[in-house]
Amino acid sequence: MSEPFSAPLDQAARERFRIEWQRNFAVSANAGSGKTTAISERLAAMALDPGAAPELRRTAVVTYTLKAAEEIGVRARERLLRRLEERGPGADLAPLEHLERTFFGTLHSFCLKLAREHGQEAGLDLAPEVLDNRATEAAWEDFLAGDPMELTALSPEALHWLFRLVRLENVLDEARELDPKTATELLANAPRDLPPAPSEQGLRAVLDLPEKGKGAENLRKTKVRAQDWFNRATAVPADRAYLGIFKPNGDAKAVVTANDAWMLPLSRWAACAAGAVAGEIAARFAAWRRAAGVQTFNDQVSAARDLLRHPATLAAVRATGWRVLLDEAQDTDETQFSILVELTRPPDAEVGSWPGTGAPPLPGRFCMVGDGQQAIYSSRASVRTFQRYLAAFDGAAAGDRLAFEVTFRAPHASVGLLNSTLPAAFSSEREHNLGLPPADGASAPFLQVPYQPLVAGPGNAPGRVARVPLGQLQGESARDVNGMFSNEMRQVAAWLSERGPAGLGLSSWGELCILVARNKWMDAAVEALEAAGLKTARQSKQLRASDLPAYAWVTALTTVCCEPEDDYEWFGVLREIFGLSDDLLAREKLRHGHFVWDSPEIHAAPLAAALEALRPSVQSVDDEGGELDLWFDTLIAAAGLEERARAADPGGANLRELARLRAEARTEAAKGKSPRDWAAKLVAGRENSCPETPGETDAINVLTCHSAKGLEWPAVLVPGLWRKIAFDAGSGLQVVRDADNLPIVYLQSGDIPSGTKTSRERECRRELVRLLYVALTRPRQTLLLPWGEAMPKTDDQSFAALWGHDLNALPILPEETPTVATAPQPTPAPRNILTSPTVDDFAGLPAAPRRILPHRLAEHAAEDGIRAARHESHEDSLAPSRLGQDPIAYGLWWHETVEFIPWLASDAEIDAYVLGRFSAAEALGAGERARREWTVLRASHAWHELRQPRWRRLAELSVLAPLSPDEWMDGVMDLVLHDAEGAEVWVLDWKTNRQRPDELVDAFLARLAAEYAPQLCAYGRSLAAMFPTCRVRRFVYATGAGAWTEIEDTL
Repeated sequence: MSEPFSAPLDQAARERFRIEWQRNFAVSANAGSGKTTAISERLAAMALDPGAAPELRRTAVVTYTLKAAEEIGVRARERLLRRLEERGPGADLAPLEHLERTFFGTLHSFCLKLAREHGQEAGLDLAPEVLDNRATEAAWEDFLAGDPMELTALSPEALHWLFRLVRLENVLDEARELDPKTATELLANAPRDLPPAPSEQGLRAVLDLPEKGKGAENLRKTKVRAQDWFNRATAVPADRAYLGIFKPNGDAKAVVTANDAWMLPLSRWAACAAGAVAGEIAARFAAWRRAAGVQTFNDQVSAARDLLRHPATLAAVRATGWRVLLDEAQDTDETQFSILVELTRPPDAEVGSWPGTGAPPLPGRFCMVGDGQQAIYSSRASVRTFQRYLAAFDGAAAGDRLAFEVTFRAPHASVGLLNSTLPAAFSSEREHNLGLPPADGASAPFLQVPYQPLVAGPGNAPGRVARVPLGQLQGESARDVNGMFSNEMRQVAAWLSERGPAGLGLSSWGELCILVARNKWMDAAVEALEAAGLKTARQSKQLRASDLPAYAWVTALTTVCCEPEDDYEWFGVLREIFGLSDDLLAREKLRHGHFVWDSPEIHAAPLAAALEALRPSVQSVDDEGGELDLWFDTLIAAAGLEERARAADPGGANLRELARLRAEARTEAAKGKSPRDWAAKLVAGRENSCPETPGETDAINVLTCHSAKGLEWPAVLVPGLWRKIAFDAGSGLQVVRDADNLPIVYLQSGDIPSGTKTSRERECRRELVRLLYVALTRPRQTLLLPWGEAMPKTDDQSFAALWGHDLNALPILPEETPTVATAPQPTPAPRNILTSPTVDDFAGLPAAPRRILPHRLAEHAAEDGIRAARHESHEDSLAPSRLGQDPIAYGLWWHETVEFIPWLASDAEIDAYVLGRFSAAEALGAGERARREWTVLRASHAWHELRQPRWRRLAELSVLAPLSPDEWMDGVMDLVLHDAEGAEVWVLDWKTNRQRPDELVDAFLARLAAEYAPQLCAYGRSLAAMFPTCRVRRFVYATGAGAWTEIEDTL
């Protein structure tokens, strides 16, 4: 075997992806192949390449979750730091500045960014409130409460008939889930006529059925009910009561066939009408959201799609030169792919013509990384969309297809087993991998992704795959699958308890993860393990953040510190965290009117002690220059949260959550966030899915196979291999797209044609094969599969049947199993992430220097509102939550526009870029001013000088530098220009201040120079320290005058 960390067999492909930044690539990356590392390496290489580094300012790394995006950003920075460290002391740190300009985020957040930058012309909301799933539910209820429901998709009489046949709640349930495209299509297909009258001939076919055999009684009841239904449906005057579509008693084939034929015309009309009304309600809900200034995640994608339908806007977006690096491409749907691809194509490319005969993305503008074998979210995106875009890279025009075959995770034993057994499960030999023939005599299309063999990395462990022996699985009956699964888990738990972690070759239980196919199976798994005395760490995305006591405690404490006059919050904190009785709290509040936190001594001793403990945190919540992480550490200690967490949960879940919150506080502190900012974030996140927390070292992890994607453990056990894995067939209205991709509505799942049902069932099974692949590729050392000789009949829709491997042929784990040493890991890159010190660590040290914001250096401490809004006090988001009014909003627009000017591009390219920015200025009512001041800039001497090729430019350069022994400046320089050969450094500050009436230009510039000289001089001194051999010059540019003035440092 090769030495650890020697070059993998696919190194040539990885190296191409890393360094060929002017080439497009579509990468198929096997499980554990290090795709995050590969993306990070590509970004680091771009940052180090003088030609590529400036492109990072318009590079978007897009993935499905914010957590994954943040991880790629952290990894890229680590890789870049390692490369800079290799260059030795004094290495130029400019590559870090370039990397910081890269966009890392979800597709939804990227769509929001596009809409904010270019959406005015398309009439888009530039600053919507984004709704998560729970907030969307609340918005739906608000919409229903306020909408008059004056529906126009059908005539009043047709609407009356619809709701005699279909219940309103079923229509509403479907309307809530419809996407805008489907809603529009269904509304356009509204029936124009009334429903057909119920057929008397069809009724007669039911009534004439012979009554015989054991189904006779059901048939007699059916005939009575059918006649009554017909009488009510045809009564004159019309009966207004609900009828529904008639259903017979029982399921006798002849009866069901006759009834379906009778009801078919009415069912088809009702389904079409219900779809149209659902489409109308969905469209009204969308209009309600737009009027309310809110968006769902899907609205963000739809807004970006609508944006690109405007030719002028599309041209402007394309002119900005976006480069897209798409991660998890297999989970990207057609609309999302289209958005990302279209903005990277040539200016004159026809929308929607690629993949196809149209021009592909420009070189280096679009890369995608994914793995079709891990496409396990068919409800989100079709894997065939991924395959279609992957195939488009087969020709040299679009770019190149690459394969990362080497897995750095799976042990050699797993690789051997999977490569010898899974190809058949992915092959055309299995019926479920084929679609239905499109016509009689035609071949059935192959619809599964091909299996890509794994190659074990040079440092992978030998590993083992072993069987956990099972006896007979007994339930209350042969159909009691829940009971049989519980029995299996009890046997597994007993086996684990007997062996212990050492018997599995593990150092602790925390190195084992049990993966179940469905969330509903987790209860039985956890109950069996805990009944055997084994500790578990259950990870479920269905838990809310506030379900963890530690999260609730921290949220309540930070809230009460920010809102100390809120007695309701105090009551909860004092009772739940400090353990004070309701009686004491009620008596003290009655005596004093409220809880007097700033004079706690007036209260009874227990209450006084609690208030005294929290008083410093309340008093320091708004301290200027205070650090959030230190403030939070003090608060935790004052409230005794660690001790309370240990007492409340010996398993350690609350301690882990406290540790996670501490890490989050450090991250937020690094962003400059205050305790109030963080408190608001905690309150807003209470209903979010529970954050994933690392398991305890002595607890067995239990997850679903879906949740395990992207994760790994030393050992993995997969139970329930024999059990049917069900899919939710849905209830109520069903919208299914046909072969022509047109939406067809069915009143219930039972109405869906058998061919469509078969196609959907096969698609589900294809996805389960891919889910099996995900589960089997999670372990680094040991894969454990429970199985025995006396297993129940294996369901066709089970992992075992879909795999098709003889599991009894697997060896049982030996009694003496040596601990498998983890493969050595490369030395990590240097990090700037440090453990936060405690307050005691600062004892005896001199006071920290005061943080000075640049605008406070201005003459007479005048407030620079634009700088404060952009950098010094607000979240560094895509844009302010509301753009506000001129002049600050206009100043923000100007700074954001000049930040991304492609200085060395052609005049046409620059004009196209700025044209796209004018729409945002129009939204502020400042379009005329923006065009005027841009024209003045283009004609100025400053423009000519700034465009000179001698300059290396850095926009929005962060600076933290000493001003005096007890003061440091923390700010951002608008534009820094460095001429290495000419030994010059310039700093330029953009000012959008208005010229006063009758004020001459020279006087105007002199006033600005006097006003902003202190901060420009401070900038200059920090630059002089960075570039000791260069002459430093300082300029203020007045956008209204189209002129600049130089500021001399008198020190």
